[in-house]
Parts: sequence; C-alpha cells; structure tokens
Amino acid sequence: MRRVAFVGMLLALFVLLGCTVGPQEYDVYVPNAGDGTVTVYNTSSQQIKQTIKVGETASHGVAVTPDNKYLYTGDLDGGNVYVIDTTSGKKIKTIEVGERTHGIDISPDGKYVLVAAGRSGGPILAIIDTKTNEIVSTVTQKLEGPTHMSFSPDGKKAYIADPVANKVIELDMEDLSTVCAWETGSEGAQETTTSPDGENLYVANYEGETVSVIDTGTGKVKSAFVTGKDTHAVAVSPDGQFLWVVVQGEAKVKIYDIANNYELVQSIDNMQLPNHIKFTPDGTKAFITERQNNQVHVFDANNFEELSQYQVGISPHEIDFVAIK
Repeated sequence: MRRVAFVGMLLALFVLLGCTVGPQEYDVYVPNAGDGTVTVYNTSSQQIKQTIKVGETASHGVAVTPDNKYLYTGDLDGGNVYVIDTTSGKKIKTIEVGERTHGIDISPDGKYVLVAAGRSGGPILAIIDTKTNEIVSTVTQKLEGPTHMSFSPDGKKAYIADPVANKVIELDMEDLSTVCAWETGSEGAQETTTSPDGENLYVANYEGETVSVIDTGTGKVKSAFVTGKDTHAVAVSPDGQFLWVVVQGEAKVKIYDIANNYELVQSIDNMQLPNHIKFTPDGTKAFITERQNNQVHVFDANNFEELSQYQVGISPHEIDFVAIK
C-alpha cells in the first residue's frame, strides 16, 4: 500500500510540474493588409488554425481583449472595425468608423479600443467602448496623420504616433479628450512603446532614422540615437532590458541594451522587409512580421535565436495573442 501511495504521489507531482513548467500555448493573430485577411496560428500545433476574411484590405492594427474572448480588426479601406469571437472566428459586430482604419490598439484594462483613422474626411482617433461596441468619442485635436498607439502601463495615458505632424500625441484615457502634442526631435514618428515602468516612451522615427526617448512625466526628449534608414517599429522586451527596433531600409531588426546606453548587441538580418514586433505575454518569444515574403518569424526573446517561421497572407502587419488554457 505504501508503494502504491508513493507512486501515486509521484504521478501527481509529475502532472503538477507538467502544468506549471510547460510552455504557454497561444493563438497568434496577424492581419494581412494585402488580401484582407487575419491569419490565426497556433503555437502548440505550429499550424495555421484559421484564416478570417475581413475585407478587400485589412487594417494594419489588431487587438485582443484581456480576457481573450474578442478580437478587434478592420477593413483598411472600407472604414469599418469588426468584433470577432475568438472561439468561433465569427464577426459579431460591425462598427462603422467612416474613414480608412489603420491602427487598432486596446487599452490595458480592455475598456477602450483606439482606432487611428482618416483620409477623405481628415485624421481622427475613434474611441470604442468595448462594453457597448460603440464609438463614444472622436478626437481630432492636434492630429495630422495618426498611425499606431501605445499605452502607459497603468492605462491612464495613450500615446499616438503621428508621422505627418512629426509628433506624439498624449491622450488622457480618463476623460478621453485632453491631449498634448510632444515634439520628438526627429521626423516621421511611426510607432511608440513604453518602458515597463512607464517612465520612458520610445518613438521610432521613420524619416529621421532614429529612436527618440521621451520622458513621460515632462513630455521632453531625454535622448535619441541613430538606428538606420526607415526606422519603422519598436518594442521593449517585457523585462525592460532590450529595445528591439525594425530598420526597414537596412532589412534588419536591431537589438539594443537599454541599461548600457542603448548599445547595439544584436543585428538580425535574415528578413527582406521586417515590419512589426510583438512579444508573447509570458515574455519568452518575439514574433516579427515580414512583408516581402509574407512570413512571421519567431525568435527566442532571451538569446535572440530564430526558432521558426511560417507563411501568412499578403503584407502582414501587427500581431496579438490569445492565451489558450
């Protein structure tokens, strides 16, 4: 009996350890602007799980709610945002923005979805309440051509990159109206991201070929460093140690050591046209879209080695994840 009990304890321990140390499984959502689809890739099977058709073209941004239940995507030129049930892959709501829907990002608390839009009627930022899936506010102040958004870690501020204005627009997420325009000290503010502590905002300057570091407390540029031609996207590793930067004009992703005065520690050059970067929520992997060959490349976030790659639709852009329990 003691032997049986001991074996049972070992089996229980094995199961427990297997649950706690096994890799987290994700469905990876990638919008493909060129063919109007969203590719759903499963990290466990390493197979394409589903392809969702959203329009003739797809918005460059994509956002998943924190509870993993809903996906927000859009038809880039059609002017609509769609709410997709992540379990069924079906559209459950169409939200008419009325302008070209480019960037789509969700606040950390999942309360609001921000849509950078505009062309025929001028630049706008549409704010969608995720409880009602209705547009509750439209911001136009200080905007000239918004592209992508990021948020402070506490979700109280949104930062909208505006390459036409060469500025970053700060939006108060509590009143949804107070905005400030921050100079970046460079040209073509294409994308932003914050440090994990929320103190620094990193801005990829496409035409300026730099990354600006802005103090979020003052809105002033603390420093800037040259990254290369057509600096397009930027992402901070979840541990706050490294800054990953897409330099499209050099066909590279450059990785900088933040604590060591942004020293270049790695240059990844096996992609023809890298586009956007997203880390898995557990911080173990970095997913990078590549437009020229219509691929997603998966890297180990710690040693920077490529783990795999897979084909998606035409012209893939941003990335988001649904955690599979």
